[in-house]
Amino acid sequence: MISPVWAAICGTIRNEVDFSLMLDYLLRCRAEGEIQGIVFSTWQRELDNFPKFKEQLQRNGIQIVLSTPVEDLVKDMKSESVNYWRQTVQLQAALNVIPDDAVVIKTRTDRAIPVTRKLVAMLAEDDPLPDVSIVQKKLGLLAFPQEFTHQIAIFHARTGRAFQFTDFAFMGYSVDLRKLLNFDVSELYYSRGMVANMQFFVYPFIRDYPIIKDYYRRINFRFLINDNAAYIKAGGTDFPQFLERFNAVYFGILASHFRVGMMNSKAVGEITLPIEFTDFFHTSHKHQTVFNGLGTIINSSAFLDEFLTQSTATVKPTTQHVLDIVRTATTKTFERATNQELQELHQYANENRAFSNRHWLRRLPFISSSQEKTYKSPIKYRFPGISASEQADLWRTCQDTDWIGVVIFDFWLKHDIAPKDSAVYLMGSARDGDPFSLLILTRMLRRGEILDESTAKEALKLAQFNGRMIAHHDTGNIQAVCYILNYYLYMKANGMAVSKGMNFQVDYVFKRYMKTEKAQLFRKTMDSHDTKELHNLFDAEIMRLKRAGNKVIQRRLTEMALEITHDKAYWPQLVPLIEEQKIRQLYEYSNRNGLLTN
Repeated sequence: MISPVWAAICGTIRNEVDFSLMLDYLLRCRAEGEIQGIVFSTWQRELDNFPKFKEQLQRNGIQIVLSTPVEDLVKDMKSESVNYWRQTVQLQAALNVIPDDAVVIKTRTDRAIPVTRKLVAMLAEDDPLPDVSIVQKKLGLLAFPQEFTHQIAIFHARTGRAFQFTDFAFMGYSVDLRKLLNFDVSELYYSRGMVANMQFFVYPFIRDYPIIKDYYRRINFRFLINDNAAYIKAGGTDFPQFLERFNAVYFGILASHFRVGMMNSKAVGEITLPIEFTDFFHTSHKHQTVFNGLGTIINSSAFLDEFLTQSTATVKPTTQHVLDIVRTATTKTFERATNQELQELHQYANENRAFSNRHWLRRLPFISSSQEKTYKSPIKYRFPGISASEQADLWRTCQDTDWIGVVIFDFWLKHDIAPKDSAVYLMGSARDGDPFSLLILTRMLRRGEILDESTAKEALKLAQFNGRMIAHHDTGNIQAVCYILNYYLYMKANGMAVSKGMNFQVDYVFKRYMKTEKAQLFRKTMDSHDTKELHNLFDAEIMRLKRAGNKVIQRRLTEMALEITHDKAYWPQLVPLIEEQKIRQLYEYSNRNGLLTN
């Protein structure tokens, strides 16, 4: 091997005996020059309970990499992906410190000694991890998209549970192992849960091979593992076209991108031809394939290679068809199930009970074809609180503009629409971050009994998002200051938890118009609900600013005082200070409809 070889031990210390054996074995490998580096990747605080191991790791020059536990980020998320993420975070942390050109043996703290020894033994070969492009050329798989530079060495490749290999230990170039890292939620992406040792190996292929995702989405493969073995034992040879095409693609990927290792060569006989497609779904060829309840294990790359390159003269029709798919592959070969294949799958599931009498096919929609060019019923939204003629005018304007939220808000501002009908006129521009819309919505939140539950939640979410951005980037105006205060006071009044980020925003709005010490005093007084003292503070500060001739900040403090206290005494103080027509309209609307003063 020209490239350096590093071992990445990932996981928690479950078994001290196993961990000791693994460490000592890899240290001996490093001393003998078989590997050049060792990394132990685990969680923060994991070694606090094992001070002896920590001391031994440090004394022997093993690099320790600590990561934040996944649970600290995802809490009690119910997804099978969480277990995969645990392993992925630790592998990612290890790869971050391992040289880019290294071959990496990914292993774990327990139960991985046998497979790790097998991987180390491969390193003595001239070419333990062949170049994928060379393998593809040799096997006639040039149409297959190449995802890795070199093969990744794995054990216990299976049919049925495609891409479910042993994840205790595997080996590949760092640049290729990094392609295994992914943080998708399998239940969302595949519409099903997937075990970690399947998620590890499938992700590099799902973009260029859409058929893989379709297989997981449409096929309940767990049911077919035992049923297919029984079907073949009874003499069955025919498979649905989609399953033949999927397995043809899967075998091509396995043969080109993975080195399939053999754990116990003494238990496996020589390869004899012909090899039939059905041999991959039960024990066959003197244990070249071995059936169990998790799927049929393929015991070597050599067996796959012989299957793919054999003559079709003596094989059965199904095998010939599968081999033809591989040998004549085009980009369409890797695409999703066609409607013709889906129709056959449904027919197979309904009629061929010998294949399986269980619900192995998920009844998902077919791919849509073209639709009729019909426009039978115009679709128009009915805005509340306005006349039919106003409705028609507003709808025509909406159809002719790209600024729909702005148009609807401006219409609302000019037509004095009642608060109970106003949400639909405000939400569009609020979603675009408009501070005037958010200000009115948060005033409605505080007033209560105006917005329905779902609109109130959405309005709060929008205000929080925009308030967070404004406070973080210091880009707010007085409207933003007031809506931040409104939703903070709304949350406090309704017993909602106030986050550290929310507190930062509230501190920000006070500090925007006064020095830190004074801002802290105003904030503390507001939170204490000492209304009289808060009034005294605002009154004194507003008077000081007025005497100083600072009309801008005087106005801002008056706006804040009115927004927080809802005291009508501030209304006549504020009105003369407002010069902008739009802002005056908003304040007058709020005051007239009881959103601003008690």
